[in-house]
Amino acid sequence: MLDLSAAFDTVNHEVLLSRLSTHYGLCGSVLKWFTSYLTNRTQYMDINGTPSTIRHLGVGVPQGSVLGLLLYVLYTSTVADIIRCHNLNFHFYADDSQLFLSFKGADRLFESKLQFEACINICQWMAFNELKLNQDKTELLIIHSRYCFCPSLSCLRVGDVEVVPVKAASNLGVVFDDTISFKSHITDVCKSSFYHLRNISRIRKYLTREATEMVVHAFVTSTLDYSNSLLYGLPKFLTDCFHDPIMQHVLGGSLHKNNTSCLLLGLYHASVN
Repeated sequence: MLDLSAAFDTVNHEVLLSRLSTHYGLCGSVLKWFTSYLTNRTQYMDINGTPSTIRHLGVGVPQGSVLGLLLYVLYTSTVADIIRCHNLNFHFYADDSQLFLSFKGADRLFESKLQFEACINICQWMAFNELKLNQDKTELLIIHSRYCFCPSLSCLRVGDVEVVPVKAASNLGVVFDDTISFKSHITDVCKSSFYHLRNISRIRKYLTREATEMVVHAFVTSTLDYSNSLLYGLPKFLTDCFHDPIMQHVLGGSLHKNNTSCLLLGLYHASVN
């Protein structure tokens, strides 16, 4: 899993406009529109009515905007060509990048390692396009059957850094462990839900029923619902923790079995059974 530093803030406008023209065939009024959108952009800070010096921006696209995301994807799309040259699979989502390769048996492990390390000339592409690959936050996860030993791999060299395998890695808010049991993810979800429920219990007496429902849906239900389809089919002893510790222990014990317990227990939360 590759991590980029301040990816949206380092997109070079001249390189982007050139790529829109040469790679995607934009010309005429459309290219002029993008040129107008990107050029003469400025930013400044204002603290208590005191503005800073206005700085002109020659790099960066607005993060959080639909167009900014689209321009970033177009800017980095040529990375896919580099990865394909090394017969690797990949998945991009905005500035999150995953490279993956399947193999059977430890005999292909060394060959797969060489494929990945050869593909890391992606670092050179990043430097040329003024993007920075955060080598310290790049993670290596070796996924295997829980009935077999994990293939032995000491490290993977990424540029000047040796990346060692981890037992679990977060991808788009979901924690994947090396056997895809989702134990780590379920633990994180339960911890987050406990945390928010404890905080809600402290202020419950100041909230109306409607306000409490809104807060619980915003902080608890949304956490339980996020990517819960990945948990379908897991053993019941794993998914039971969504109901027992959170919905019964916290709501029944920490909230002293008052009306809040009835209210929160009655709220919708997604079942993964």
